[in-house]
Amino acid sequence: MLLIRKLIPSSYLVSRFAQTATTDFYGFKNLSVLYNNFRPEYPDRLLDYIIDDVKSRQKAPPSLGIDPTPVISCALDIACGTGLFTRKLAPFFKRTVGTDLSEKQLKVAAEQNEGDTEYAKFDAYDVEGMLRHFSLQPSEVSLISVATAMHWLDFDRLAEKIVEVFPAGATSLAVTGYLPAQIMNQNILNNDIFGGSSLNVHGELRDRYEKKLDLYSQLYDHILHEKLRTYMNFDFECLISKYQTLPFEKYFRHHKFFQVCLVNEKTLLDLVEFVRSTSFYQLFMEVNRDKIRQGLERDPIEMFAYSILEMEGFFDDKKIDVRRQDDLEAQMRKVKFDTLWTFFVHVVHN
Repeated sequence: MLLIRKLIPSSYLVSRFAQTATTDFYGFKNLSVLYNNFRPEYPDRLLDYIIDDVKSRQKAPPSLGIDPTPVISCALDIACGTGLFTRKLAPFFKRTVGTDLSEKQLKVAAEQNEGDTEYAKFDAYDVEGMLRHFSLQPSEVSLISVATAMHWLDFDRLAEKIVEVFPAGATSLAVTGYLPAQIMNQNILNNDIFGGSSLNVHGELRDRYEKKLDLYSQLYDHILHEKLRTYMNFDFECLISKYQTLPFEKYFRHHKFFQVCLVNEKTLLDLVEFVRSTSFYQLFMEVNRDKIRQGLERDPIEMFAYSILEMEGFFDDKKIDVRRQDDLEAQMRKVKFDTLWTFFVHVVHN
């Protein structure tokens, strides 16, 4: 690990991202706002795939791109968080409702609501209660969505409840997710994740990367997969497998899988705030707060950020005043690199 010449003041994090421990892992102070602002937007191609499947089973013509006309009755987004995916679904349905157990997540969702979505607090398995609350019949729900949340849930328990409550042939279940961002490097490019048809783009991308990006990627992976790994209070292996380990065929006769890989330019600040929007980072900070204040532990994402800034030369000739948060963030916005985002969805029904 690269040694850092200059240590970031712990007051930078404590003053801005102070937490309060709760049983809600998204109840840390400011976490829901970070989550809503710095989590990636689900790509339209993923939405198209889901909506085409639902329409095809309801005798509606498949969409050619994003169709803003609501032609399907209702979508129920379980464990909706701040409504990132709920809002993406809304243009396609006559009614779109979302539920979550986190009051703070739902508060942010309500603040983002433009009148086309409804939200309520529910346990993910209480689907009968959700139907009663929203005055819905099971047959009116064309789609049940669980977006980047199944690794928090008991799949068997939820699947059994869906099969029990919703009539066969009427409702699709879309289990979507995305992998943590990866910094593009030579190993990713060599794996040809874009497929043979994209080799030209692949070759053009290869020329843009320098050896230092491999080190950036190693530092970032060390933070996510080593330093913070034990604080991931969910089934991380299930998420990394793209939910392939879940027994979909045990409960549903029809099962389709689709994934989209996107490369987006992000700033160092974007990546830092993305990690800060995770519950496992917040849990690390909560558990180690006293050690950090005493200088016995370091904030891992700040170590990462300062490592990158040091390698980029921003500390030379005192380019950064470490006492100024706005100066630090301004420099982090100047460091840019491409990140790989892998989105995926399982669409199942009976």
